[in-house]
Amino acid sequence: TEYRYVVVDNRTVVVDPGTRKIIKIIE
Repeated sequence: TEYRYVVVDNRTVVVDPGTRKIIKIIE
């Protein structure tokens, strides 16, 4: 599965595109 990186409020959020679940939040 290829995860997507999204920047929200100056945080990087790793999202699973299939389930749209947040995998990890990078401060």
